[in-house]
Amino acid sequence: MIDKDNVLQVVKMKGYVVPSDLTRQFHVDTFIMGAVLSDLVREKKLIISHVKVGRSPVYYPPEHKSKLQDLYNYLNEKDKQVYDLLKKEKVLRDTDQSPLIRVSLKTMRDYSKPIEVTVGDKTQIFYKWYLATDQEVHSALTNILASDIKSTQSENKSAILNPIIERKLVEEKVVIEKPIVKENPIKKEVVGGPVIKEKPAESKIIDKKEETQKHLEEADVPLNLQFDDQFAQEVVSYFTKKDIQIIHFKIIKKGEIDCVVKIPSPVGNITYFCKAKKKKKCNEGDIATAFVAAQMKKLPVLLLTPGIFPKKVMHKLPVEYPNTKVLQLEVEK
Repeated sequence: MIDKDNVLQVVKMKGYVVPSDLTRQFHVDTFIMGAVLSDLVREKKLIISHVKVGRSPVYYPPEHKSKLQDLYNYLNEKDKQVYDLLKKEKVLRDTDQSPLIRVSLKTMRDYSKPIEVTVGDKTQIFYKWYLATDQEVHSALTNILASDIKSTQSENKSAILNPIIERKLVEEKVVIEKPIVKENPIKKEVVGGPVIKEKPAESKIIDKKEETQKHLEEADVPLNLQFDDQFAQEVVSYFTKKDIQIIHFKIIKKGEIDCVVKIPSPVGNITYFCKAKKKKKCNEGDIATAFVAAQMKKLPVLLLTPGIFPKKVMHKLPVEYPNTKVLQLEVEK
């Protein structure tokens, strides 16, 4: 069993890692280590990079984001030039750049952070260096916008010279009296799985038939499995119809359940770890999360969901996720 806290401590000591950096130390393959690191990303303890070392992204703690500068040599030549320019200038206006530079500014999401600036009725896009301080952003915006303001209303000049930055959690705003600057909202991508805080399964598996009844009585949900959660009722109903015996049942959060079940087969009942997730569209990260949890329990895995998976993920299932079954669950809309 992999202790995620130990993995996190090692990553913090190293500054950043790719999965292969930790496989020997924790005696697992790169796939399992990648899934563990992805779990830490979902728990917001690590961040995953867009820059790749070989074919793998880099995982790093938020406090070590400056370490991303060590990945400079993994950028292509065009991106290196834009990296150097943005690091020097701190802020660049999108419309002032050549088409190639504009493309790099949009794609270098580790180093280039977009800002949407509204002055009067005109909105402009800027990109700031990811390590730029508020003061550096103020100064750069002042230099760029001052020349524009001089040719318009003179009273706006004094406002431009004293920009104020207000920080509210993730959203950043730069207020220049009436002209308003706010950070352009961006959708962040997570490689290897959806953004969902996953909790490691806590169920205990008892294979002996004579202890099954006792275990059910000690489970998180009473034996009659009666509760108000609609999705949980649908999962129990599915198991009942399929003559699947529930050994352990735990509601992790709304729309997510971990359980241990026994499924009838020609050679007798087979014990599975099951993760039920109520999602319309699933991805490989959902399978990886369930697979890692099952591996820690040394059980085959069953993923029960009303959602659909991309065909390419299902094609990878037998090879990359052995002993894994995906079952379709019909739920009330």
